[in-house]
Amino acid sequence: MDNLFEWYLNQSPPDASSFCKTRDVAKARIEKFKSRLDKSKLSVADSALITALLGELANNAFDHNLGQWHGETGCFLALTEQPSKPLLIGVADRGQGIRSSLKYVVKEKLTDQVALNIAFNQVLSGRKPEKRGNGLKFVKSIILNNKNASILALTKKGKVIIGDPKIIPKNIAAKADAVLKKDISGTLFVICWS
Repeated sequence: MDNLFEWYLNQSPPDASSFCKTRDVAKARIEKFKSRLDKSKLSVADSALITALLGELANNAFDHNLGQWHGETGCFLALTEQPSKPLLIGVADRGQGIRSSLKYVVKEKLTDQVALNIAFNQVLSGRKPEKRGNGLKFVKSIILNNKNASILALTKKGKVIIGDPKIIPKNIAAKADAVLKKDISGTLFVICWS
């Protein structure tokens, strides 16, 4: 996951094996991940759920950032498997961030933290007038229905952990806290699945 955080902080160029410049590349990369997951210790059901989560988060990177990219257009997808450790899946983009996406539909002044909480808890989308806004609620429901899963979400100065925070490795939590001290546009998600 180091490369995910380094890229998000704009400290490294995109790695060709992890960076997805277009939605089609992201979709192909997710299919490769699914193939890896299907061969892992995970159940077929868990593999399908993780693939659905990846698809939702990667699609959000493209759907909510059209013309609003800060730096490179696209998203970064990472998958780390290690014996006897949680599976780590990362999705990051350098787009406008959740607060900027929601400011067009939420009339009160938003902080990054409030915007992130709204995104995970309310049916609301920054893609007005489209009737959308269930994506992160879908992600949240999958995580909460799997006691061995958690997700860490960052957007600029906002941070949310859903699920059991003890599943998140200490080094990932520390990197996330360090990122919050910077003013990074975009979003970053790390799914931990044990």
